[in-house]
Amino acid sequence: MNTVDWSSWQAGYEAGIDDAIRLVDQMRGPGNSSLTAPVLLRIRAELIALRDRANPRAA
Repeated sequence: MNTVDWSSWQAGYEAGIDDAIRLVDQMRGPGNSSLTAPVLLRIRAELIALRDRANPRAA
C-alpha cells in the first residue's frame, strides 16, 4: 500500500471511529436505563483506545 492509499485509509478509519464514539455518546443521553450506562461507557473506552492505538501521535 503506498503512502497516499495509507493516508486515505487512515483518515477513513479515524473518521469511522469518531462517528462511532459520537453515536455511543448519543445513546448515553437522557432516557436510557442505568443498566446500559456501564456497557456504553466500556464501548466508548474501547473505541477511544482503538483510535489512540491507530494514531499514537495524536494521543
